[in-house]
Amino acid sequence: FLIERYVGWGVDRRRMVMLENGLDSGEPAPARPLPSATGRRNRFAFFGQLNPFKGIKVLIEAISRVPAEVWGAGSVLYVFGGNLEVQPQLFQDEVRRLIGAAGARVRFMGPYRSAELPQLMREVDWVVVPSTWWENSPVVIQEAFFHGRPIITSDIGGMAEKVRDGVDGLHFRAGSAESLVDRLVQTLSQPGLWEQLRKRIRPPTSAIQAAKQHADLYETLCAERRPPG
Repeated sequence: FLIERYVGWGVDRRRMVMLENGLDSGEPAPARPLPSATGRRNRFAFFGQLNPFKGIKVLIEAISRVPAEVWGAGSVLYVFGGNLEVQPQLFQDEVRRLIGAAGARVRFMGPYRSAELPQLMREVDWVVVPSTWWENSPVVIQEAFFHGRPIITSDIGGMAEKVRDGVDGLHFRAGSAESLVDRLVQTLSQPGLWEQLRKRIRPPTSAIQAAKQHADLYETLCAERRPPG
């Protein structure tokens, strides 16, 4: 996605190579144990900065609009994020109002440390990435895939490229709470969907693999520039 933006600005495509960021996250978290054979995969999570571009308002609005008979008992959105207090006051007030209006459907958990992520992933089934701007390569997507969590994401930019709609996650129309409602209803109403998407998740690039790719590219460029003989 980013390469296409540079090409559109006139940069020679032949001078660019896409290398994925490497991820070093220890052991993947196991799937959340369900309380019964009929239990639902109904725990959603947002991980990231709480700013106007990350789509948190769209997400909470959508959570509040899911019909009660679909939402049911036990469904919840966990919001793991920080820095709300440094955002414009109007944005802070609106986010807090939306969280309050959502009631028990939303639990604001505050900021987290990277080392805590595996434990937090144990408690959730779906990761939602609702950014309203393009993004490029959100680390949270790689982290969620590493831990085997399907993703619900905006259909733009690097998010739409990294998450394959209907394969290892679901897309919704960026900025549209109603479109996100449709995806949330789908996840809560379609038995087996979580398992289908989860089994098609591709392991993200590891830190070691990324380092080797960078080293290989460096060696290739050195060889091309080396004087004959």
